Amino acid sequence: MITNIFRQNLPGPAKIIDGSKIASLIIEEYKYKIKKFIQTSGTRPGLAIIQIGNRQDSNIYIRKKMTASKKIGIDAFLFKYDRNVTKNKVLDKIIELNNDSRINGIITQLPLDSSSKFDYSDLTNKVLPDKDIDCLSCFNFEKISNHQFKNTFIPCAANACLKILESINFQIDDKRVVILGSSKLVGLPLKHMIDFKNGKTFLCNETTKNLKSLCQTADILIVAIGRSHLVDEGYIKSGAVVIDVGINYDETNGKITGDVHFEQALKKASYLTPVPGGVGPVTVAMLMVNTYLAAKIHYEKILQT
Repeated sequence: MITNIFRQNLPGPAKIIDGSKIASLIIEEYKYKIKKFIQTSGTRPGLAIIQIGNRQDSNIYIRKKMTASKKIGIDAFLFKYDRNVTKNKVLDKIIELNNDSRINGIITQLPLDSSSKFDYSDLTNKVLPDKDIDCLSCFNFEKISNHQFKNTFIPCAANACLKILESINFQIDDKRVVILGSSKLVGLPLKHMIDFKNGKTFLCNETTKNLKSLCQTADILIVAIGRSHLVDEGYIKSGAVVIDVGINYDETNGKITGDVHFEQALKKASYLTPVPGGVGPVTVAMLMVNTYLAAKIHYEKILQT
């Protein structure tokens, strides 16, 4: 277990996991690795972020990614378009970035804020697999689905959940894991990764029959449903580890809330991630790791030619 990753406990049995502290440890570790890589290769890892629209929550997350990139030694470039941009214009940019040797990783900030409402997969499937560090292309996601994790990018938010469990030394093997939310960003890849580690996974969503009863059976409850405070203490088994991946932005007051009712979860959980400051910072750190790995793969291919 990594020490000093907990916040001062509030009333209740739960230990509050400080994701910012875990992220800082990851950033410091890879800051050194990236420095060595730059010295060896003569190049800096490059990250391209594509943003459509001007959602305030997206602006916040992108600032965090840009800040982390600068701190760790990655060159980050933001390509921002207004809501009326055509899909073809963004696709042309992705093709350009695919061919840009300075760029090792390409991500599209989700959700899209586009007036034309095109599907984000139209964009992510255009990214070269070696630059698809969010693992959202069909090619890379199929590798995850087939448990081909070697030389494969692990989706950042899903990997952040595993890193948090690793940080508290919580063994997944033979544990009952309920994942509430089945998106390609979190739920689906997380199920495949936990299955690979011999956890007993149950993937569900809001329409799942007897949802509350199912969640009550979880040793580990991971919530990524996108509904503010959906999960209260009635969903949580006493002593469960609760990881809240949800990020909900309230435009009326500018506050960010999770999918778990934090104060109620404190009464039941053994470990609990807060929002903000839990999974989010670790997700950003894992994005930095994936960008570094993409740069390393690119450099190794150059050496082989």
